[in-house]
Amino acid sequence: MKIIDDFVPQETFDKLYSHVIGPWFPWYLQNNSVSYKNDGNYQFTHQLVKDNIKDDGEESKANSLFIDFYNNLGVKELIRSKINLLHKTKKIKEFALHNDCGVNVEPYTTAVFYFNTNNGYTIFKDGTKIESVKNRLVQFDGFTPHAGSTHTSNEPFRIVLNINYR
Repeated sequence: MKIIDDFVPQETFDKLYSHVIGPWFPWYLQNNSVSYKNDGNYQFTHQLVKDNIKDDGEESKANSLFIDFYNNLGVKELIRSKINLLHKTKKIKEFALHNDCGVNVEPYTTAVFYFNTNNGYTIFKDGTKIESVKNRLVQFDGFTPHAGSTHTSNEPFRIVLNINYR
């Protein structure tokens, strides 16, 4: 696992953040978090890339804003990139442990990038917690079970970018 604070220069961060929270950025309601079983843990998402665009996957127009970000991360093959927006809750709720692409795939890396500071976090099966800190990135083996959480801090929402790549 690798944690990098101030992952992108402030100017780049400000550009990405203002776009993501801007009035024209489309968010899509999901009636679940990661279980896909209408678990009541709704969130808003924006899928930038799904299922590797080279294999007839889908790509959002907004993905072009993240090309330098991916290059800085060392992405050679982008499998999936998705932004999650979670609402504030009265109590912190952790979601189900998972890995993003399953286990019957070639090895890959997962990175989580935090757009804002709040008391939400990413938790790993071994109990390690990575706090949501603005412009922080955590990288880890894609097969590592992890989960996100809601938050209770003064921020109205928690925004993370989740990337799976080789």
